[in-house]
Amino acid sequence: MPNQSRHSTPLARVRATFSKNMNQFSDYRPVGGGERLLAFIGNLVLLGLGSKVLNEITAGAGLAPKEQGTLASLTTALVIVLFCVFPETPCKRLGRFRILTEEKEEIELKKRLWRMAPYLILALGGPLVGMIPKPSEGIEPIAIIVILPLGLTQLFILADGLTVFFHPEKRSLLDMKLGTCVMKPPPLPEHLKPRMLGRKII
Repeated sequence: MPNQSRHSTPLARVRATFSKNMNQFSDYRPVGGGERLLAFIGNLVLLGLGSKVLNEITAGAGLAPKEQGTLASLTTALVIVLFCVFPETPCKRLGRFRILTEEKEEIELKKRLWRMAPYLILALGGPLVGMIPKPSEGIEPIAIIVILPLGLTQLFILADGLTVFFHPEKRSLLDMKLGTCVMKPPPLPEHLKPRMLGRKII
């Protein structure tokens, strides 16, 4: 029988593939605060454009402004959940960012949902604010119950983002709590960078 290479056996190929998959994020490094901020702003711009288009469509369908706001909030919440199930967000994908564990492994859906929980609270809290009746005198208790948590959530998002700039491993408060980190691969070699009309795109 002809000699077969050890690496040509099915078991060896499975082991090689498994080893490759285990190490696919080994050279990833933390993403800096500036890059994460740009991705965040880019996602907000895309979300704003999407909301504007949705409002134009719903206005043409005859929906009232309050109904448009409710639909926009629910759509935003749905988009957030979709990007948890099918990660990452558009601007994270553009920057080749990946949310990984401290061991540089994929994180489970539960942690992704926890990371996006503050944004879900804001998205779903929008319609509740619109339902608060105008007070006849002073501040209605229901306004405090609804608006205070939303305000605290906004403050938490701000603190969460600022922490990235000061943490030595570029991690946010949620990253530290959940054991995650936003990372990206090293830069592409010059000969692999995409070009258009002879000029480098990135």
